[in-house]
Formats: sequence, structure tokens, C-alpha cells
Amino acid sequence: MASPDDLGVAPTLLTEADAAPKGGERKTQLELRDVDESWDGDVGRGLGDAYEVTEQIGRGGMGRVLAARDKQLGRLVAVKVLARELRERSAALQRFLLEAQVGAQLEHPNIVPVYGLEVESGAPAFAMRLLGGRTFHRYLADCATQAREGRLDDEHALESRLERFLDVCNAITYAHARGVVHRDLKPENVLLGE
Repeated sequence: MASPDDLGVAPTLLTEADAAPKGGERKTQLELRDVDESWDGDVGRGLGDAYEVTEQIGRGGMGRVLAARDKQLGRLVAVKVLARELRERSAALQRFLLEAQVGAQLEHPNIVPVYGLEVESGAPAFAMRLLGGRTFHRYLADCATQAREGRLDDEHALESRLERFLDVCNAITYAHARGVVHRDLKPENVLLGE
């Protein structure tokens, strides 16, 4: 049974790093060093041929997630890049590659699809669908706020919450039936798409 520690995207409901980009217009292209002072500059060399990076949208224990445009297909994608400090650690690299491979094999409407894998470059990375939306955690917090204020709308009513929860259960059931265990399942790691 595949069960890497950080299968954030493989049975990808979402990793803590995969939060949706904040609203507003995307920048055309950023210098990678402008994204974050501690940015790993060699990521640009690893992704430069295939992707035009627009912004960093998340960061987690395994690396960073970038919003980018796939130059060949002309579509927006999320690119998860293995952290520099983990690239020389065989176990971390294998776990990262397994995450991409398993994610590419899970075809379910509630699991983020993996589009491609970059391993030849200096920065192992994989591309997946770029999603908008909010985390299940944020949604539940919004539900609690509305409940306290005595104004639950249809989107936050019990029936809607249960439908969303069942979507998560269906995705996890699908992954489990294929031998995949998501070892960091929590509301913060589940994205409710737009």
C-alpha cells in the first residue's frame, strides 16, 4: 500500500502548500527571487523551459507550490517543487516522485489531477491542475461564523456541509480502494474548488 508521509497531492485533495491563489489578476512573470527572500533560485532553471512561473501560492514540508503557465499547452497549472534541502535525500526524493506517480493514476472528480513530472532538471517538480477556492477549514470557519450570527445561507447549511464532506469521503474511498493512504488528511488540506 502506498503511504508516503506527505502525499499532499497524490491522493490530492490538497496539501497545506496547495492553497488557492488569492483573487486578483496574475502577474505575467516574476523573477523567482522576488517571490520570497529565501527563494530557491535554481527552481527557475528547472522549470524555465516548460513553465512560466507567475507566483508562489503555497509552501509546505516537501517544497513549494507555484502558479505557472504551461508554455506548450498554454494553460495555467500549479507546479509543486521539491525543496532544495530534500533533493539529495533519497527517501524524500522517492516519496516526492511516488506522490506524483500515484497522483497521476488517481482519476476522480474530487482529486486534483497530475499533468506532468520534471525530473531531468535541477529541481524535481510536477504539474497539476490549478484550482481556485478555499480550504474545507476556511469553509467550516465561515459556517461557524454564520451560525453564531444566526444567518446560515444555503451554501453553509447542514445539507451543504454534509454534501461537501461526502465528496471528501468519496475521494478518500476511491484512493483507499487503490491502495493509497493520505497520511495528512485534515480540513486545511482539502480544497473546495470554485
